[in-house]
Amino acid sequence: MIGYCKVLLMGKVYNIKRIESKSGTCIVLFNVGTFKKQKDKEDKAIWHNCVMYGSKAEAFHKHVTEGTTMFLDGELDTHEKDGVIKTQVVCYTFEFTSSKVA
Repeated sequence: MIGYCKVLLMGKVYNIKRIESKSGTCIVLFNVGTFKKQKDKEDKAIWHNCVMYGSKAEAFHKHVTEGTTMFLDGELDTHEKDGVIKTQVVCYTFEFTSSKVA
């Protein structure tokens, strides 16, 4: 069976962490907060665990600061760690948004 999964996010970037793989590849781990409007309630924050690899990760780490609003695209990935299945967004591209985005 063939399938396709694409994730598009627009939100604020937080908790940026740069690490290197054993082979020396740059890996950046970060969270993206998206906010869902709720009628007569405060907006609900939804946090997405994200990862980026290689030269894109280097550029991301160099130019992106915490709290920056961005567009990101990628795909979902799941893996098991300590008996728990975790889901993250593997991001391939990023783009800065206008400061006027609400």
